[in-house]
Amino acid sequence: MLKIPNAQMKEFNGRFETHRVNIAACNMYVSMAALVGKNPVHLDRQTYREIFLDALSDIELESSPTDAFIPSDTDKRLFDVNRLAKEYIEITKRIPMSLFTELLGPTSALTILVKNKPEEMDFIYDDIFRHFSMFKYMDMINMIRLNTVSNYTPIIEHIVTNITLDQWKDYLKTDKVNEKKYAKVCEDIIFNPDIASMEEFYQNNENVPNKFSVVNLMMRLSTNTCYKTDRIFVLGVYMILLAAMKDFSNQNVEPSPCSKYVSEVLSIL
Repeated sequence: MLKIPNAQMKEFNGRFETHRVNIAACNMYVSMAALVGKNPVHLDRQTYREIFLDALSDIELESSPTDAFIPSDTDKRLFDVNRLAKEYIEITKRIPMSLFTELLGPTSALTILVKNKPEEMDFIYDDIFRHFSMFKYMDMINMIRLNTVSNYTPIIEHIVTNITLDQWKDYLKTDKVNEKKYAKVCEDIIFNPDIASMEEFYQNNENVPNKFSVVNLMMRLSTNTCYKTDRIFVLGVYMILLAAMKDFSNQNVEPSPCSKYVSEVLSIL
């Protein structure tokens, strides 16, 4: 049995629950970013990135996704822009049509479009707002992910310092995997895009000394959970693997406790 000291039980449980809330927010933001960034009517993402991203970066994101986007009543897309959103209104003030055409230049197809059909500017504002929101959601994800690491640091340190290879081997009563149990254990503690990149990294990166499957390891750890506190340790392994990736990528840095733990413990399980 993997043990948590009684003096730290309340703290560790609190950090685990905070992590769950953070990951739910990350998964929500990544889903919304994927949805709202699709199929712009006129303005593509690259043009937005090159011309408008920096100019609008200081506008604070205040509207929740459910306030910024409303269910569409057409078959073309799932969500329509809420033109009453505070950020949308600020964008229209920052970029009047005259400035828009100046920034794109007189030969731009969009400049010609809005000069001939001024009403199309509303749909361009919709596109700008979609791209603005998508990039802001990605910023939120990055900020939350940084917070998840700092939030879980005491638990990472406890595992790296106190949980040995033999203890993990004792914990793994079976090497069989139960995919349903894995899904139940990890559904609200793992940021979905991370697991695929981690799997690719630990199987193929030349700086990882012992190649292994992260997915298989997480499945086996999840399958062997018996106590509520076991999920804290499963999540701790995931966070250690995530933290160690940066160290493995930078060969000029002394191995961190996390990268050493991956090499000497987790990759051998």
